[in-house]
Amino acid sequence: MLFIVFSMVCLAVPARANLAPGPGTSGTDWVPAGPMIDKLNFQVYSNSATEFTSLLAGGSDGVDIVDAHVPPTYLGVQGYADFRTDPRFSVTLPEENLYDIFGIDFNMNNTSFWGVPFNGGFDPTSRAENIRQGIAHLINRDGFIIQNLGGKGYRADCFAPYLQLAPPKGIGQLLCPRPQDITPLVPQNGGISSWNVCSWEQTFLAKYNESASCNGAYSLGSNYDASGAVLEDTTDFCAAAAHFILAGLANDRNSDCTLTNHLVGTAQTDSVSLWVQPTESGKMLKVLGDTLAHVINKLMGRHDAIIECGLSNMDAITGVEGHFLSPTSPPNGVQGGDYRSLLQALNQYNLAAYNSATACNHPWQMAALGWNFNQNPDQFYTIYNSQFSFNAYQNATYDRWSSMTEYNSTIQGSVLSAESAEYILGSEAINIPIWSSYSNFVYLNGWTNVVNQQGVGTANSWTALNAWSSNPTIPGVLRWGLDESTARLNVFTSISNPDTTVLGEVYESLFASNPYSPEQVIGWMANYFRDETHGTQPTECPASLNETGTFISVAHCIKVTIRGDIPFHDILNCVPATSDCLASHIVTASDVKFSLLNFHLTNLIDVIGLNGTAAGLAPQLPAAAFSNYGGTNGAGLSETFLVALSSQSPYDLGNLALVPIVPQHVWHSIGATGPCLAEGTPQCIVDPSYIAGSSSDPISGNRLIGSGPFVCASGDLGVTGTVIGGGCTSSGSSSVGPGGNIVLRRFGKGLDPNYAYFRTSAKLLQFQWAAYAPSTNSLGSAATLSDILSAINACKPSDTGIGGVVSYQACKHWNTRTAGLTCVTSAGPCVGTAAGGNGGLPTNPNPVTLQIQQWIGRGAWVSLPTGQSALLSVLGETQPIPQTLYEDGSAEGSFGIALAPTTVSVTNSTSATIPVSIFLSGGTDNTFPGTVPVALTTVQSPGLTVALGASSMTLNPSNPVFNTSLTITAAVKSGTYMVIVGASSPSFPSVTFKVTVTVT
Repeated sequence: MLFIVFSMVCLAVPARANLAPGPGTSGTDWVPAGPMIDKLNFQVYSNSATEFTSLLAGGSDGVDIVDAHVPPTYLGVQGYADFRTDPRFSVTLPEENLYDIFGIDFNMNNTSFWGVPFNGGFDPTSRAENIRQGIAHLINRDGFIIQNLGGKGYRADCFAPYLQLAPPKGIGQLLCPRPQDITPLVPQNGGISSWNVCSWEQTFLAKYNESASCNGAYSLGSNYDASGAVLEDTTDFCAAAAHFILAGLANDRNSDCTLTNHLVGTAQTDSVSLWVQPTESGKMLKVLGDTLAHVINKLMGRHDAIIECGLSNMDAITGVEGHFLSPTSPPNGVQGGDYRSLLQALNQYNLAAYNSATACNHPWQMAALGWNFNQNPDQFYTIYNSQFSFNAYQNATYDRWSSMTEYNSTIQGSVLSAESAEYILGSEAINIPIWSSYSNFVYLNGWTNVVNQQGVGTANSWTALNAWSSNPTIPGVLRWGLDESTARLNVFTSISNPDTTVLGEVYESLFASNPYSPEQVIGWMANYFRDETHGTQPTECPASLNETGTFISVAHCIKVTIRGDIPFHDILNCVPATSDCLASHIVTASDVKFSLLNFHLTNLIDVIGLNGTAAGLAPQLPAAAFSNYGGTNGAGLSETFLVALSSQSPYDLGNLALVPIVPQHVWHSIGATGPCLAEGTPQCIVDPSYIAGSSSDPISGNRLIGSGPFVCASGDLGVTGTVIGGGCTSSGSSSVGPGGNIVLRRFGKGLDPNYAYFRTSAKLLQFQWAAYAPSTNSLGSAATLSDILSAINACKPSDTGIGGVVSYQACKHWNTRTAGLTCVTSAGPCVGTAAGGNGGLPTNPNPVTLQIQQWIGRGAWVSLPTGQSALLSVLGETQPIPQTLYEDGSAEGSFGIALAPTTVSVTNSTSATIPVSIFLSGGTDNTFPGTVPVALTTVQSPGLTVALGASSMTLNPSNPVFNTSLTITAAVKSGTYMVIVGASSPSFPSVTFKVTVTVT
């Protein structure tokens, strides 16, 4: 993905700043539920300038959040608006570090540079390598960052962003040392000697007596011009000339190190094409291309040694020189179906196609590129391993190390392999990374729960799921700016950032990553998962699988159980709502298998069912175990399957999290019926017409259908005539240009099990109520049969129970609501639903037990690997319980009690006083917006006397906390006793807290 990087100046922080809440603080905490808004309106602009103009103008035509980084002109430059002091906006400070890298790539596919072939990296004479190394000397990284980015960027000596690098350069683990660093060398690893970035041309530098001058990758510390290129007659400029002479492009150099009049052969006449992208996301890459073209032309004494150009038709090609075409025609040199992994890499890294008025009339040779990574340093494998090399680079030694980056038993082993792969990549100058960016983000004040995702910023899918405003410009609507047009809203062929932003709201995956701790992968569609091998689980994970007549060894399996209550959007077409229609429109193992096969993880063997011993496991989902639609059970019931993988990777779960689960019944081969059972069958293949050609636009074909929080529809949901899967763009197609918009609608509301997103706010609150753990008076990991028993018995009379019932705390819990509701009409329509008890226990337990029953067997709301707690509290940066959640204008929240200490010791006839706080849910920047009268009561063991400083209070956003006290006096013999403090309010959950009293 080619991110925006603006020319910036260094600025002082103003005395008064409207700072956005920091990551992980109240107001940015995330919850795995939503969405909180009714509509998501993507507004398309021609560039970031018009996007920010719209943000500043405000009004009904403005935007609430933008996808672009804040330009420096809006951060304190005289004569311009300053976001930091304008009370209408919130700005993230300090700047956010991003998972991106920008630089130069080379086409290694039989490309000739001034008569020197690159031959896929086979270079016995080192002529091609010398050309690339010479070019690398011509850009001063620090100079380019200072001159063009205002200093807002990290120099990139290695092919890794700041967030992947080990301290003090970053917060990751990869070493990329320069000689002057505290850790000056990467330790030896196998056949790779210890190294730093100056080792990459150590022989050359020694020969030219420049070893002592090296201060970075292909950098000798030369002065630079206004664009960041090194000056003539400097050590780097002269080193570039020397490399070009070694490459055979010239036979001598001039006194200023230019090669004018010394070029030989085709270096005198041939031009090399440099792809650049003049569109918004390639803004700084265009500057990089201009800078590099100018300095190479200056070195060679020609005006046309380098010619900048681009592709004129973005739809003609989906990647560099046809490496990424459609899943029906693998590119040359790629065997079998492995080319499909390129589509995954393309979606993962968003390697951009080029769109320029100046079209290249011959294959590209160099390109100014931007890459977007994640926390895992597996780009060395995904981008340059010859299995699907982005630039046709082929090197067996590099393949071995880069493969071990992806497929390794440990993360540390992966990191060490990535460092060895970097040594090879850097030594041969296969690419030239220049910088990794950081920036500020801005959004309209008044929005809470804006998630500032690590490495991404504020415009992300978690924000779309959680963001809410009590007084948005348009009630119920979050207006989201896109600084470029969309091109293809096709999940199999999309590549641009705007495309993937929109698609990310429609589709979901088996797993997701914590937005603040992305290394923590959680179950999303999956409510249970376990890594296993044939050795650990011989009756489940097979030792090998027979795939189309060939046995393939299984390295390990990931056992997955998915929830059975995940509807696809087109379930809204089930009118009337017959059981047959409902069952055919929920996510099943068939959809999972279809999706994984067609996005083709590189180490995927198959998705198989659980049907007996390892010897009996079939290489397909067994038809006998599935309904006609691919589900093992009826709607609402979970099903379990195994993802069989050919190799082990510490990133397997993260890779699975990248694969969107698409509805098999929408995408399979035309004419096929039934579930996806066996690879290669029509039921398991995307119809080719859906990938390329006139039928490949999901908008015009009404196929933009997923299971995510937002729906593409032509109008209001549930209304006769509304089209699902299309009609959501102003253009009527996937291509939406400046001035156009894309409107996505919240998938249902409340608790409806069939016609609502499976993670609505109301469903989360009901789950937390149903998964109550009576023994600890807290949220458990899942609802169980013991919860039903607790609900039936808790409120029954008891002569020995405190409060006169079997379990006073459980009785209060089961007999009251999941949340209180208040209506904020300025935020949107009040459609929220509260579930839970309504005072009917113990006489009428059915309404309570039926609600608990529907959550039994669905597992945890958030699942973690087996053996880890599935409680939200272990995830980090989640909104603490009690939460304040929303559905349009409905705020769903409650209050809590803070009381400490919870254990006191007194003597007979003496007292102890404990401070007590009652507080509204949600925290300081997300406080429940209603007015709540709260009554405090106590029950206690006989012989204890209890007094409250106050027994009633009123909480509201202006006074969200009330402090009082609890005084306990003992008049009993020695022993252990109990006091339970309860807080209640009509139509709200009751909250209780237990104090243990030891009398001595």
